Amino acid sequence: MAEKTKPEPCPFCADDRVSVEGAAGLWWVFCGNPFCGASGPDRRTRRDAIERWNDAPRDRSLVSSDAR
Repeated sequence: MAEKTKPEPCPFCADDRVSVEGAAGLWWVFCGNPFCGASGPDRRTRRDAIERWNDAPRDRSLVSSDAR
């Protein structure tokens, strides 16, 4: 399986403005949509934070049919 190194769109709002942040030895993914702001979960490595974000259940109805 290929390693997932890029965060997928937000599992809550489907916005693709997501970024990986880190501080004090922890990493998390943050949604840049000002009306959402979802983040986390905190992990000790960047890769683990992205993998956990990408593993979150997604509501496919939030994604336009063109993006599927």
